[in-house]
Amino acid sequence: MAKTEKVSGEARRISVERGAAVLGVSPFTLRKWIRERRLPYHRVGRRLVLDAADLERFFQGCRVQAREDRR
Repeated sequence: MAKTEKVSGEARRISVERGAAVLGVSPFTLRKWIRERRLPYHRVGRRLVLDAADLERFFQGCRVQAREDRR
């Protein structure tokens, strides 16, 4: 079975390992965030599957704005 499925030319379902690589964290860290319910996921049997759109929203939600220079 493929790790992602293409829907309308876009990868929609992502494995935990691939999602961790996209975010630049370890799979252990991503599973911890899933256990803490910080990131939405789907459970298919024992397998955890992430949605690419949910992953992107999570990533954008972690953005920190730069400070304005006060000089």
